[in-house]
Amino acid sequence: MSLINDGFLNIAPHIYSNWQREELNERLKKVDLALVDVDDCIYPGTTNLALLRNLFLILLHRGRYKIFFRLMRCLPILLLMKCLQLLNFGVDNCRLILFFSRMVSNIPLSYLQTAVQPIPSNSFPGAKETLTILSRKSKTGLISLGPEVILEEYKRQFRDGGIPLIDFYDGTQVNLLKPIDKSRRARERIEEFKAKMPLVIGHNRDDLGMIKVVKRQGGFVLGFNPSREVAKQCDIIVRAKDWQPLAGYLQPLLSNER
Repeated sequence: MSLINDGFLNIAPHIYSNWQREELNERLKKVDLALVDVDDCIYPGTTNLALLRNLFLILLHRGRYKIFFRLMRCLPILLLMKCLQLLNFGVDNCRLILFFSRMVSNIPLSYLQTAVQPIPSNSFPGAKETLTILSRKSKTGLISLGPEVILEEYKRQFRDGGIPLIDFYDGTQVNLLKPIDKSRRARERIEEFKAKMPLVIGHNRDDLGMIKVVKRQGGFVLGFNPSREVAKQCDIIVRAKDWQPLAGYLQPLLSNER
């Protein structure tokens, strides 16, 4: 996909927009709420799979073989579902997270909390720095299909000094076995904080619902390596291996807007 041919301007290294740079910068300065996706956005991959891998190691280390083999029996089905999704055979992320939630619903919470601890530190370089910049001038939250236990760990670890970078999070509660409605959550958060210029950062079809909500509210959309479908909705696109170009772009722009 050629962004230049689709009307986007290369306003900085790895950053494109369908707004002129001056207009875009003025809008960014007005952001008062940031809604951010996690999987393949902040984190390079699927956090559920990272949690599961860590959980297997913990169960083996602690000799909890009964739970370990119970999970192992479910693993081929999970992998098959993932393959079917990659082949576009009708398995979406909501179905995947629902099956995953059933897998781990009876795991002791303390095991899950231990398994998620390494995840935030393995996020894309520049992601924490970007959230630091945004959080100093706007409410910042995570909206993800992933389990809330992961999002809670992000809130615990991502801090600016002693201040949390993440004001709120909305994810799937594994004991309820029901994925969240991202568009409804986005609408509720916009109303809660009375946001005038909300920003959503996403990348794939799962984010389209909250993208449409934000655009209806007069906000705008940032895509991190977005799919073609999402790119059509974006006001700004980052095509990069990590978030460092975005952090570098926002730092001088927003540092005087605190």
